[in-house]
Amino acid sequence: NSAAETILGLTSDQVRRAAPLGPAWKATREDGTPFPEQEYPAWVALNTGERVENIVMEIYSPLLGESRWININAIPQRSPGKKTVQHVFTTFEDITSRKQVETSLQRSERELRSLYESMMEMVALHKVIYDKAGNPTNYEILYCNAAYTQITGLPYDQVIGKLASEVYGTEEAPYLDIFAKVAESGEPYRFETTFSPMQKVFDVSVFSPEKGLFATISEDITEKKRIQTQLEESQRQQLTLLSNLPGMAYRCLNDENWTMEFVSDGCMDITGFLAEELLGNQYRSYASLIHPDDQGMVWDSIQAQISKDEPFQLNYRIVTKNGVEKWVWEQGRAVKSPQGEILALEGLIFDIDQRVKAEQALAESEERFRSYVEHAPVAILIIDETGKYLDVNQTACQMFGYSRDEFLSLNIPDLVYAND
Repeated sequence: NSAAETILGLTSDQVRRAAPLGPAWKATREDGTPFPEQEYPAWVALNTGERVENIVMEIYSPLLGESRWININAIPQRSPGKKTVQHVFTTFEDITSRKQVETSLQRSERELRSLYESMMEMVALHKVIYDKAGNPTNYEILYCNAAYTQITGLPYDQVIGKLASEVYGTEEAPYLDIFAKVAESGEPYRFETTFSPMQKVFDVSVFSPEKGLFATISEDITEKKRIQTQLEESQRQQLTLLSNLPGMAYRCLNDENWTMEFVSDGCMDITGFLAEELLGNQYRSYASLIHPDDQGMVWDSIQAQISKDEPFQLNYRIVTKNGVEKWVWEQGRAVKSPQGEILALEGLIFDIDQRVKAEQALAESEERFRSYVEHAPVAILIIDETGKYLDVNQTACQMFGYSRDEFLSLNIPDLVYAND
Protein backbone atom coordinates (compact mmCIF):
# COMPACT_ATOMS: atom_id res chain seq x y z
CA ASN A 1 0.00 0.00 0.00
CA SER A 2 0.97 3.66 -0.07
CA ALA A 3 2.25 3.57 3.52
CA ALA A 4 4.66 0.77 2.61
CA GLU A 5 5.85 2.75 -0.41
CA THR A 6 6.56 5.76 1.82
CA ILE A 7 8.38 3.73 4.47
CA LEU A 8 10.54 1.75 2.02
CA GLY A 9 10.96 4.44 -0.59
CA LEU A 10 9.76 1.96 -3.30
CA THR A 11 6.81 1.89 -5.62
CA SER A 12 4.45 -1.09 -5.73
CA ASP A 13 5.97 -2.19 -9.06
CA GLN A 14 9.49 -2.05 -7.61
CA VAL A 15 8.42 -4.16 -4.69
CA ARG A 16 6.89 -6.75 -7.02
CA ARG A 17 9.91 -6.88 -9.34
CA ALA A 18 12.67 -7.29 -6.73
CA ALA A 19 13.14 -8.06 -3.14
CA PRO A 20 13.39 -4.75 -1.36
CA LEU A 21 15.99 -6.02 1.04
CA GLY A 22 18.74 -6.78 -1.45
CA PRO A 23 22.52 -6.46 -0.89
CA ALA A 24 22.40 -2.65 -0.88
CA TRP A 25 19.90 -2.67 1.93
CA LYS A 26 20.94 -3.18 5.55
CA ALA A 27 18.81 -4.67 8.28
CA THR A 28 19.91 -4.30 11.93
CA ARG A 29 18.61 -5.54 15.26
CA GLU A 30 17.95 -3.26 18.25
CA ASP A 31 21.27 -4.31 19.78
CA GLY A 32 23.11 -3.11 16.65
CA THR A 33 23.93 -6.57 15.23
CA PRO A 34 23.02 -7.56 11.62
CA PHE A 35 19.58 -9.06 11.09
CA PRO A 36 20.06 -12.36 9.12
CA GLU A 37 17.77 -12.69 6.13
CA GLN A 38 16.61 -16.16 7.20
CA GLU A 39 15.28 -14.56 10.40
CA TYR A 40 13.17 -11.94 8.65
CA PRO A 41 9.63 -12.22 10.07
CA ALA A 42 8.13 -13.09 6.66
CA TRP A 43 10.60 -15.98 6.11
CA VAL A 44 10.07 -17.31 9.64
CA ALA A 45 6.27 -17.21 9.25
CA LEU A 46 6.50 -18.87 5.85
CA ASN A 47 8.80 -21.65 7.05
CA THR A 48 7.20 -22.32 10.42
CA GLY A 49 3.58 -21.48 9.70
CA GLU A 50 3.54 -19.51 12.95
CA ARG A 51 2.62 -15.88 13.47
CA VAL A 52 5.55 -13.57 14.11
CA GLU A 53 4.65 -10.38 15.95
CA ASN A 54 6.27 -7.11 17.06
CA ILE A 55 9.72 -7.63 15.62
CA VAL A 56 11.71 -4.39 15.62
CA MET A 57 14.17 -3.86 12.79
CA GLU A 58 16.23 -0.94 11.54
CA ILE A 59 16.34 -0.78 7.72
CA TYR A 60 18.77 1.30 5.73
CA SER A 61 17.25 2.25 2.38
CA PRO A 62 19.82 3.09 -0.33
CA LEU A 63 17.03 4.76 -2.26
CA LEU A 64 16.21 7.15 0.58
CA GLY A 65 19.77 7.36 1.88
CA GLU A 66 18.57 6.98 5.46
CA SER A 67 17.57 4.43 8.08
CA ARG A 68 14.11 3.79 9.40
CA TRP A 69 12.89 1.76 12.35
CA ILE A 70 9.92 -0.50 11.68
CA ASN A 71 7.79 -2.82 13.80
CA ILE A 72 6.92 -5.96 11.76
CA ASN A 73 4.11 -8.51 12.06
CA ALA A 74 4.02 -11.54 9.72
CA ILE A 75 0.87 -13.70 9.48
CA PRO A 76 0.96 -16.94 7.44
CA GLN A 77 -1.96 -17.52 5.03
CA ARG A 78 -3.24 -20.99 4.02
CA SER A 79 -5.72 -22.07 1.37
CA PRO A 80 -8.95 -23.56 2.72
CA GLY A 81 -8.46 -27.17 3.74
CA LYS A 82 -4.67 -27.09 3.28
CA LYS A 83 -1.87 -27.00 5.84
CA THR A 84 0.77 -25.60 3.55
CA VAL A 85 1.37 -21.89 3.83
CA GLN A 86 0.54 -20.27 0.51
CA HIS A 87 1.78 -16.78 1.32
CA VAL A 88 2.49 -14.44 4.21
CA PHE A 89 0.62 -11.27 5.01
CA THR A 90 3.15 -8.75 6.40
CA THR A 91 2.44 -5.46 8.10
CA PHE A 92 4.99 -2.99 9.33
CA GLU A 93 4.75 0.29 11.17
CA ASP A 94 7.24 3.14 10.96
CA ILE A 95 8.40 3.68 14.58
CA THR A 96 11.41 5.88 13.74
CA SER A 97 10.12 8.85 15.74
CA ARG A 98 9.39 6.66 18.74
CA LYS A 99 12.85 5.10 18.62
CA GLN A 100 14.45 8.52 18.41
CA VAL A 101 12.54 9.58 21.51
CA GLU A 102 13.55 6.34 23.26
CA THR A 103 17.18 6.90 22.30
CA SER A 104 17.06 10.45 23.64
CA LEU A 105 15.47 9.23 26.86
CA GLN A 106 18.07 6.51 27.23
CA ARG A 107 20.82 9.07 26.65
CA SER A 108 19.24 11.37 29.24
CA GLU A 109 18.94 8.48 31.68
CA ARG A 110 22.59 7.58 31.16
CA GLU A 111 23.63 11.20 31.68
CA LEU A 112 21.43 11.46 34.76
CA ARG A 113 22.79 8.20 36.17
CA SER A 114 26.32 9.43 35.46
CA LEU A 115 25.49 12.61 37.36
CA TYR A 116 24.11 10.65 40.30
CA GLU A 117 27.16 8.39 40.37
CA SER A 118 29.49 11.38 40.50
CA MET A 119 27.60 13.06 43.37
CA MET A 120 29.07 13.16 46.88
CA GLU A 121 25.57 12.87 48.34
CA MET A 122 23.73 9.57 48.66
CA VAL A 123 21.09 9.05 45.96
CA ALA A 124 18.55 6.24 46.12
CA LEU A 125 15.28 5.35 44.36
CA HIS A 126 12.58 3.43 46.21
CA LYS A 127 9.17 1.85 45.66
CA VAL A 128 6.55 1.95 48.41
CA ILE A 129 5.09 -1.44 49.38
CA TYR A 130 1.40 -1.48 50.33
CA ASP A 131 -0.77 -4.10 52.05
CA LYS A 132 -4.11 -5.28 50.69
CA ALA A 133 -5.87 -2.40 52.39
CA GLY A 134 -3.63 0.08 50.58
CA ASN A 135 -1.61 1.05 53.64
CA PRO A 136 2.18 1.56 53.24
CA THR A 137 4.10 -1.15 55.09
CA ASN A 138 7.63 -0.90 53.74
CA TYR A 139 9.66 0.25 50.75
CA GLU A 140 12.01 -1.48 48.35
CA ILE A 141 15.34 0.02 47.29
CA LEU A 142 15.50 0.06 43.49
CA TYR A 143 18.72 2.02 42.92
CA CYS A 144 21.56 3.60 44.86
CA ASN A 145 24.70 5.42 43.78
CA ALA A 146 28.32 4.83 44.75
CA ALA A 147 28.22 7.45 47.50
CA TYR A 148 25.37 5.53 49.16
CA THR A 149 27.43 2.34 49.49
CA GLN A 150 30.52 4.27 50.62
CA ILE A 151 28.75 6.24 53.33
CA THR A 152 26.50 3.47 54.62
CA GLY A 153 29.06 0.70 54.21
CA LEU A 154 26.34 -1.50 52.67
CA PRO A 155 27.33 -3.52 49.56
CA TYR A 156 25.29 -2.80 46.42
CA ASP A 157 24.04 -6.38 46.05
CA GLN A 158 22.78 -6.38 49.64
CA VAL A 159 20.69 -3.29 49.03
CA ILE A 160 19.11 -3.43 45.58
CA GLY A 161 15.75 -5.20 45.53
CA LYS A 162 15.69 -5.48 49.30
CA LEU A 163 13.18 -4.06 51.78
CA ALA A 164 14.32 -1.10 53.85
CA SER A 165 13.58 -2.78 57.19
CA GLU A 166 15.86 -5.68 56.18
CA VAL A 167 18.65 -3.46 54.87
CA TYR A 168 18.77 -1.21 57.93
CA GLY A 169 17.92 -3.90 60.48
CA THR A 170 14.95 -2.03 61.91
CA GLU A 171 11.53 -3.29 62.94
CA GLU A 172 9.84 -0.70 60.73
CA ALA A 173 11.07 0.92 57.55
CA PRO A 174 12.79 4.20 58.56
CA TYR A 175 10.74 7.39 57.97
CA LEU A 176 8.04 5.40 56.14
CA ASP A 177 5.31 7.92 56.97
CA ILE A 178 7.29 10.78 55.42
CA PHE A 179 8.38 8.86 52.34
CA ALA A 180 4.94 7.36 51.66
CA LYS A 181 3.33 10.80 51.87
CA VAL A 182 5.78 12.18 49.29
CA ALA A 183 5.28 9.15 47.00
CA GLU A 184 1.50 9.59 47.13
CA SER A 185 1.21 13.39 47.02
CA GLY A 186 4.17 14.26 44.83
CA GLU A 187 5.05 17.09 47.25
CA PRO A 188 8.83 17.24 47.90
CA TYR A 189 10.06 17.35 51.48
CA ARG A 190 13.32 18.04 53.28
CA PHE A 191 14.35 17.21 56.82
CA GLU A 192 17.38 16.70 59.05
CA THR A 193 17.65 13.57 61.16
CA THR A 194 19.96 11.55 63.36
CA PHE A 195 19.87 7.96 62.07
CA SER A 196 20.63 5.84 65.12
CA PRO A 197 21.44 2.52 63.34
CA MET A 198 24.41 4.22 61.63
CA GLN A 199 25.07 6.87 64.29
CA LYS A 200 25.08 9.52 61.59
CA VAL A 201 23.25 12.78 60.96
CA PHE A 202 21.71 13.30 57.50
CA ASP A 203 20.15 16.18 55.61
CA VAL A 204 17.52 14.42 53.48
CA SER A 205 15.64 15.75 50.42
CA VAL A 206 12.77 13.60 49.14
CA PHE A 207 10.85 13.85 45.85
CA SER A 208 8.62 11.57 43.79
CA PRO A 209 9.39 10.91 40.09
CA GLU A 210 6.06 9.09 39.77
CA LYS A 211 3.26 7.91 42.00
CA GLY A 212 4.33 5.13 44.33
CA LEU A 213 8.04 5.91 43.92
CA PHE A 214 10.28 8.29 45.82
CA ALA A 215 13.90 9.29 45.54
CA THR A 216 16.14 10.55 48.33
CA ILE A 217 19.24 12.72 48.14
CA SER A 218 20.96 12.56 51.51
CA GLU A 219 24.03 14.43 52.70
CA ASP A 220 26.06 13.06 55.59
CA ILE A 221 26.40 16.10 57.87
CA THR A 222 27.69 14.22 60.91
CA GLU A 223 31.07 15.96 60.88
CA LYS A 224 29.50 19.31 60.06
CA LYS A 225 27.13 18.96 63.04
CA ARG A 226 30.03 17.94 65.30
CA ILE A 227 31.98 21.04 64.30
CA GLN A 228 28.86 23.18 64.68
CA THR A 229 28.28 21.78 68.18
CA GLN A 230 31.90 22.47 69.13
CA LEU A 231 31.64 25.98 67.73
CA GLU A 232 28.43 26.64 69.66
CA GLU A 233 30.06 25.33 72.84
CA SER A 234 33.11 27.50 72.21
CA GLN A 235 30.90 30.53 71.65
CA ARG A 236 28.95 29.72 74.82
CA GLN A 237 32.18 29.53 76.80
CA GLN A 238 33.38 32.80 75.31
CA LEU A 239 30.10 34.52 76.10
CA THR A 240 30.24 33.18 79.64
CA LEU A 241 33.79 34.49 79.99
CA LEU A 242 32.89 37.86 78.51
CA SER A 243 29.79 38.18 80.67
CA ASN A 244 31.97 37.73 83.77
CA LEU A 245 34.55 40.29 82.75
CA PRO A 246 34.61 43.41 84.93
CA GLY A 247 34.49 45.44 81.72
CA MET A 248 32.84 45.52 78.32
CA ALA A 249 33.99 43.55 75.25
CA TYR A 250 32.92 44.89 71.88
CA ARG A 251 33.15 44.67 68.10
CA CYS A 252 32.24 47.82 66.21
CA LEU A 253 32.55 49.47 62.82
CA ASN A 254 35.23 52.06 62.24
CA ASP A 255 32.66 54.79 61.57
CA GLU A 256 31.72 58.07 63.17
CA ASN A 257 29.13 56.35 65.39
CA TRP A 258 31.39 53.45 66.47
CA THR A 259 28.40 51.31 65.42
CA MET A 260 28.35 48.25 67.68
CA GLU A 261 28.05 44.78 66.13
CA PHE A 262 28.66 42.97 69.41
CA VAL A 263 28.62 44.19 73.01
CA SER A 264 29.04 42.02 76.10
CA ASP A 265 26.68 42.31 79.05
CA GLY A 266 29.30 44.27 80.96
CA CYS A 267 28.18 47.39 79.07
CA MET A 268 25.29 47.73 81.53
CA ASP A 269 27.58 48.33 84.50
CA ILE A 270 29.75 50.79 82.57
CA THR A 271 27.24 52.77 80.49
CA GLY A 272 23.87 52.03 82.07
CA PHE A 273 22.59 50.77 78.71
CA LEU A 274 21.61 47.19 77.80
CA ALA A 275 23.59 45.54 75.04
CA GLU A 276 20.60 45.53 72.67
CA GLU A 277 20.20 49.28 73.14
CA LEU A 278 23.68 49.89 71.75
CA LEU A 279 23.78 47.23 69.02
CA GLY A 280 23.39 48.81 65.59
CA ASN A 281 22.73 52.18 67.25
CA GLN A 282 19.31 50.84 68.15
CA TYR A 283 18.76 53.36 70.96
CA ARG A 284 22.04 55.25 71.22
CA SER A 285 25.35 55.13 69.40
CA TYR A 286 28.43 54.54 71.50
CA ALA A 287 29.99 57.69 70.03
CA SER A 288 27.19 59.75 71.58
CA LEU A 289 28.20 58.46 75.04
CA ILE A 290 31.74 59.83 74.76
CA HIS A 291 32.17 63.20 76.48
CA PRO A 292 31.95 65.99 73.87
CA ASP A 293 35.37 67.32 74.90
CA ASP A 294 36.96 63.89 74.34
CA GLN A 295 35.28 62.81 71.09
CA GLY A 296 37.86 64.38 68.77
CA MET A 297 40.77 63.01 70.80
CA VAL A 298 39.31 59.49 70.81
CA TRP A 299 38.80 59.49 67.03
CA ASP A 300 42.25 60.89 66.23
CA SER A 301 44.07 58.57 68.64
CA ILE A 302 42.43 55.43 67.32
CA GLN A 303 42.87 56.37 63.66
CA ALA A 304 46.55 57.15 64.23
CA GLN A 305 47.19 53.67 65.67
CA ILE A 306 45.14 51.96 62.95
CA SER A 307 47.18 53.69 60.26
CA LYS A 308 50.32 52.17 61.84
CA ASP A 309 48.60 48.78 62.15
CA GLU A 310 49.13 48.87 65.90
CA PRO A 311 46.76 48.35 68.86
CA PHE A 312 45.39 51.41 70.62
CA GLN A 313 45.06 52.30 74.32
CA LEU A 314 43.50 55.47 75.70
CA ASN A 315 41.61 56.99 78.61
CA TYR A 316 38.56 59.19 78.10
CA ARG A 317 35.27 60.15 79.65
CA ILE A 318 31.77 58.94 78.87
CA VAL A 319 28.39 60.12 80.07
CA THR A 320 26.24 57.25 81.34
CA LYS A 321 22.52 56.76 80.84
CA ASN A 322 21.94 58.46 84.20
CA GLY A 323 24.00 61.47 83.13
CA VAL A 324 26.99 60.56 85.28
CA GLU A 325 30.42 61.45 83.92
CA LYS A 326 32.75 58.45 84.11
CA TRP A 327 36.34 57.69 83.13
CA VAL A 328 37.03 54.56 81.06
CA TRP A 329 40.14 52.84 79.67
CA GLU A 330 39.92 51.25 76.22
CA GLN A 331 42.22 48.84 74.42
CA GLY A 332 41.63 47.37 70.98
CA ARG A 333 42.82 46.96 67.44
CA ALA A 334 41.50 46.89 63.86
CA VAL A 335 40.41 43.63 62.23
CA LYS A 336 41.38 43.68 58.56
CA SER A 337 40.63 41.56 55.50
CA PRO A 338 43.47 39.90 53.52
CA GLN A 339 43.23 42.90 51.20
CA GLY A 340 43.84 45.30 54.09
CA GLU A 341 40.26 46.56 54.34
CA ILE A 342 39.17 47.46 57.87
CA LEU A 343 36.31 45.14 58.74
CA ALA A 344 35.79 46.15 62.36
CA LEU A 345 37.41 47.16 65.62
CA GLU A 346 37.55 44.73 68.53
CA GLY A 347 38.55 45.48 72.08
CA LEU A 348 37.78 45.92 75.76
CA ILE A 349 36.57 48.91 77.78
CA PHE A 350 37.05 49.07 81.58
CA ASP A 351 35.65 51.41 84.21
CA ILE A 352 38.63 53.28 85.71
CA ASP A 353 36.58 56.11 87.21
CA GLN A 354 37.50 55.37 90.84
CA ARG A 355 41.18 55.03 90.02
CA VAL A 356 41.29 58.27 88.02
CA LYS A 357 39.43 60.17 90.71
CA ALA A 358 41.71 58.72 93.37
CA GLU A 359 44.74 59.81 91.33
CA GLN A 360 43.22 63.25 90.88
CA ALA A 361 42.54 63.49 94.61
CA LEU A 362 46.12 62.41 95.36
CA ALA A 363 47.49 64.96 92.91
CA GLU A 364 45.37 67.67 94.49
CA SER A 365 46.55 66.59 97.96
CA GLU A 366 50.16 66.65 96.84
CA GLU A 367 49.67 70.08 95.35
CA ARG A 368 48.20 71.35 98.61
CA PHE A 369 51.09 69.82 100.56
CA ARG A 370 53.65 71.40 98.24
CA SER A 371 51.96 74.78 98.59
CA TYR A 372 52.07 74.42 102.38
CA VAL A 373 55.73 73.42 102.36
CA GLU A 374 56.72 76.17 99.95
CA HIS A 375 55.08 78.92 101.97
CA ALA A 376 55.89 77.62 105.47
CA PRO A 377 57.65 80.21 107.72
CA VAL A 378 60.21 77.61 108.81
CA ALA A 379 62.90 75.90 106.78
CA ILE A 380 61.82 72.48 105.50
CA LEU A 381 64.37 70.12 103.99
CA ILE A 382 63.60 66.66 102.56
CA ILE A 383 66.60 64.32 102.73
CA ASP A 384 67.09 60.72 101.54
CA GLU A 385 68.87 57.97 103.47
CA THR A 386 72.27 58.98 102.09
CA GLY A 387 71.94 62.54 103.36
CA LYS A 388 71.25 64.04 99.92
CA TYR A 389 68.76 66.89 99.75
CA LEU A 390 65.74 65.97 97.65
CA ASP A 391 63.71 69.12 98.12
CA VAL A 392 63.75 72.35 100.13
CA ASN A 393 61.34 75.24 100.54
CA GLN A 394 61.95 78.93 99.89
CA THR A 395 62.51 79.69 103.59
CA ALA A 396 65.42 77.20 103.69
CA CYS A 397 67.00 78.82 100.66
CA GLN A 398 66.79 82.22 102.29
CA MET A 399 68.11 80.93 105.61
CA PHE A 400 71.19 79.17 104.16
CA GLY A 401 71.81 81.46 101.20
CA TYR A 402 71.63 78.78 98.52
CA SER A 403 69.34 78.60 95.51
CA ARG A 404 67.07 75.56 95.26
CA ASP A 405 69.19 74.04 92.46
CA GLU A 406 72.35 74.52 94.53
CA PHE A 407 70.69 72.89 97.52
CA LEU A 408 69.77 69.78 95.51
CA SER A 409 73.42 69.22 94.63
CA LEU A 410 74.48 69.15 98.29
CA ASN A 411 74.55 66.64 101.14
CA ILE A 412 74.19 67.25 104.92
CA PRO A 413 77.97 67.40 105.55
CA ASP A 414 78.24 70.29 103.11
CA LEU A 415 76.26 72.52 105.51
CA VAL A 416 78.07 71.50 108.72
CA TYR A 417 81.37 73.07 109.88
CA ALA A 418 84.19 70.60 110.04
CA ASN A 419 84.85 71.34 113.72
CA ASP A 420 81.28 70.45 114.53
